[in-house]
Amino acid sequence: MPACGTAGGILVGFRSNKFNILSWSKKHFCISAHVKNISDNFSWRLITVYGSAYEEGKQEFINELHEILSEWDGPTLVGGDFNLIRTVSDKNNGNINFHWADAFNEWINHWGLIEFKNPTRAYTWTNNQEHPTMAVLDRILASIDFENHYPLANVRSVSRLGSDHIPLILDFGLHQTKKDHLFLFEKWWLEQEDFYDIDVDTWRKHCPLTNPIEVWQFKIRALRKKLKGWSININAEVRKKKQALSEEFDILDVFSEENNFTDEEKDRMQNLKTQLEQIWCIEEIKAKQRSRDRNVKEGDRNTSYFQTIANQRKRKKRIEVLQG
Repeated sequence: MPACGTAGGILVGFRSNKFNILSWSKKHFCISAHVKNISDNFSWRLITVYGSAYEEGKQEFINELHEILSEWDGPTLVGGDFNLIRTVSDKNNGNINFHWADAFNEWINHWGLIEFKNPTRAYTWTNNQEHPTMAVLDRILASIDFENHYPLANVRSVSRLGSDHIPLILDFGLHQTKKDHLFLFEKWWLEQEDFYDIDVDTWRKHCPLTNPIEVWQFKIRALRKKLKGWSININAEVRKKKQALSEEFDILDVFSEENNFTDEEKDRMQNLKTQLEQIWCIEEIKAKQRSRDRNVKEGDRNTSYFQTIANQRKRKKRIEVLQG
């Protein structure tokens, strides 16, 4: 669903090796998708919403919420930016429209929905001003039968860096295992200061072989082994650094919800963003190389897009079964 200026816009996607899409529909404020899990054949519906940010569209939005839930009574998950407040505590200045709050709560109670609350953050949106206004605009709700099927489901948040909204991630509570990746030369290695020294030191090491081809293969294998271990260590360091920086940013961000920043704290927030920008640059280079998309330039913060293209390539190459 396209955006209208800086407001609105919905993008919904599913992994084709995890879900079968049975049907979908697009309305004015939401996109509904009826899907079935490939793993257990559990059928449910995902409704992604972007509520009206303006007074004149809120009643139409609430009417549409009632309408879309009346179309199917099975397990349902509803999430997105509702642009509606439920209680006074959902806004840091307490200034809410009780008419729309009552109408929103009536919709939730009428359809017996359960909200998966984020336990780590008080608000999900800020206007990023000197004296910010903060509110809970983004929510994830579910029907009782959906919650019964995923009793360990929980919501966590990630850093809002680069946005005025805090992203919410729903964990269904299912265990997932990761597979080992093949060795690949990564372009981001060229951005590391010690990469050249590692290459030279490894290449200059003594080789007991004399045949030129065998010598070349020996050195290539040694270099590949060295770079693989070096890359793992660098990635671990970058992940730890990113986590530490993000956690510090989030602590300051939470602190700003109830306190005014000093100049020193503002400078620290900006410094954290600068350091994270450097890490994001490396992540974008990684994602772009793995996507093999040459139509988009680096530096445009298209990491998610590149990852999507890479996932599409991976699914295309996947062999589900061999027939003799």
